[in-house]
Amino acid sequence: MSRTGVFLLSILFIGSAAGALVLLRGRAPPAPAQGYAPPPSRGTVSPVAGPPASKQEPEDTFSLEYLDRFFEELSKDRYLVVTVRQFVEMFSDRPIPGDKVVVILRHDVDHDPWTMLKIAELERRHNLTSSIYFRTRAEYNVLSENVSAIVRLLASWGFDVGLHYEDLYAAGYNATLAAELFRLDLEIMRSLAPVKTVCAHGNRADMPVGNYEMWELANLTLDQFDLEAECYLTALPIVRSYEHYYFADNMGRPQRWIDQVRRAQPGMVVYVLIHPCYYHG
Repeated sequence: MSRTGVFLLSILFIGSAAGALVLLRGRAPPAPAQGYAPPPSRGTVSPVAGPPASKQEPEDTFSLEYLDRFFEELSKDRYLVVTVRQFVEMFSDRPIPGDKVVVILRHDVDHDPWTMLKIAELERRHNLTSSIYFRTRAEYNVLSENVSAIVRLLASWGFDVGLHYEDLYAAGYNATLAAELFRLDLEIMRSLAPVKTVCAHGNRADMPVGNYEMWELANLTLDQFDLEAECYLTALPIVRSYEHYYFADNMGRPQRWIDQVRRAQPGMVVYVLIHPCYYHG
């Protein structure tokens, strides 16, 4: 029997949302990578490694205390901090303001929703919101009582809660099966929050194709799923149309976020990707 046939037969035996989640986990990657970094733009994007450390800043940039100071910096008038959804809505057809540094703030919750909640509390203290992407195939169970409560709470606070999808990898690069898994993953996340944006997860550094390539391979559109944006296919091309920096802490790479946003000039875009699993305190 084909992989698709086995999948469809399995669906008949799902008796609960928890059972659906077990099915959706697919094959577990042996050593999941922390997030996905897109190929760099030419000319305008900075290297992922940040600028030299300033003497005034602590060495431990993976502390929540450091993130709190970073968010305090972002609350200054020179910055306009937006979610992925807000950025696409605001700037897909009009220019960014010339008197602001536009900062896109995004979190990929690969492994640690509990630290994500702590980070969101810090952002909320500084009147900031961000895009937060949860997996349905992670070590944590997004439908469990404590994690689902976190997802619902963040959505109620106005955060852009979305799906960190990995269906092409889970389907063994079968695009048709991946599309069906994606539908079910999105349904699970929408049982917890009103999802309007999604973001591909990078399961392995040596993936032959990225999870975001599911859209082209399966001939899918965002409109089919009532979605407004995909981070790499929708938001990033807009970012690259401006002078910009893209910074990410993938694989636990330290980033001096405060120095980096201070370097940016008004009229620029700074895309910040933070993985909660690296932070403590």
